[in-house]
Amino acid sequence: MRALADLDDKVSGSGRLDTPEKKSVVFQDARLLPWKRVLENVVLGLDLPDAAERGRVALEEVGLSGRETAWPVELSGGEQQRVALARSLVRDLTCCWRTSRSAHSTR
Repeated sequence: MRALADLDDKVSGSGRLDTPEKKSVVFQDARLLPWKRVLENVVLGLDLPDAAERGRVALEEVGLSGRETAWPVELSGGEQQRVALARSLVRDLTCCWRTSRSAHSTR
């Protein structure tokens, strides 16, 4: 999974897999920054003029509209995971991998 997402280049073997340029990985652990509020975690690293609006839309998609100013510690584990998913969805993706039983899903 990490090799497919270009996160691990120390993989041996050969073959060819075509992966989309625009991809994202959602880890099983939410990996939120505790010193940033929910919306700030969602748009982390997104340098676009409409980043905040994209973040709000992504939060709405995962059922967390209205939680933009919450701290990660105020969220349940499931809500934290949905924030991590929103962080992936806020980007212009072709494909999103998640580290769980289901290997990958496309948006």
